[in-house]
Amino acid sequence: MSIANAFNGMFALMLLMLLGVFMTKKNFLTEDYYHFLTSFIMKYSVPALLFQNAIKNVTADFIAESGPLLLAPFVTQLGGYFIALGVAKLLKLDRSLQGIFISIFAMCNTMLMGFPICMQIFGEVSLPYVTAYYIANTVVFWVLVAPRIAAGGEAQGSISLKDKIKRVFSPPLVSFLIGAAVNLVHIPVPQFVQTALTDFGALTSPIAMLLCGYLLASMGKDVLKTPKCIVGAVAARLLWAPVFCAGVCLAMKVPALPACVFCVQAAMPAMNQTVILSGLYRGNDRAAAQGLALSNILSVFIIPLVVGGLNYIFPM
Repeated sequence: MSIANAFNGMFALMLLMLLGVFMTKKNFLTEDYYHFLTSFIMKYSVPALLFQNAIKNVTADFIAESGPLLLAPFVTQLGGYFIALGVAKLLKLDRSLQGIFISIFAMCNTMLMGFPICMQIFGEVSLPYVTAYYIANTVVFWVLVAPRIAAGGEAQGSISLKDKIKRVFSPPLVSFLIGAAVNLVHIPVPQFVQTALTDFGALTSPIAMLLCGYLLASMGKDVLKTPKCIVGAVAARLLWAPVFCAGVCLAMKVPALPACVFCVQAAMPAMNQTVILSGLYRGNDRAAAQGLALSNILSVFIIPLVVGGLNYIFPM
């Protein structure tokens, strides 16, 4: 794993992101297209990618060897949540900002950014570990963080247990579990089906970067007016979180490849769902959007540096 490869991968993705900005400025990529493509990725292309990866990589030996170390993402995410909660209480943040601050501080975008970036840096071998981090991130977000965002809005809503379960068992996770089961019980999958799934899953990275470009173009100069507490949360998201994750991985003796994947995932930008929930419950969705945009912009430059640092901590 070299920092040159990381920069090459990130700049390739950045070009796609800039194309998304250009398409948005030309009114080709609109809000309707954004929502359609986001749904398309979540419900179809990422599930196809994960199913295909699961039938190739998730074996009994893999589970036996990797099972214990897959707890590291849960430790990282839970630890990050409680630390963010403590900082929010210490700063005495307004109720409208507290849930947003915690989400940006502790939760990361494992889907739109995490999958394509780790594919570029580590290749397909990283996807089971990306999925493990995605599971931990999703569970902690919907069980602990989302209710705080909902409570901070003017609507002061609550999220039912049924909805939390539905959000956790999303199409990407279900498709990965089905693919793992298919492989473990040795159900043959025709080669033409695997080829189709691979081609379909390959759409994920370019579309995801176009969508990130849309988000950046939509915010424009408004990102410069981001509240100071949200700027601090973004700094923690991109700088403190991967360091904390590295400490967890060292303490749990996680091998180099999964440790590096987990740490890169920890350095991902803020979650899109933070903005969506803030708007749904009439919270401070402007601050959430500013934090999302700022974290996306800075992550392009931070992630290669994180990869460079990981070379010294977890040499591969």
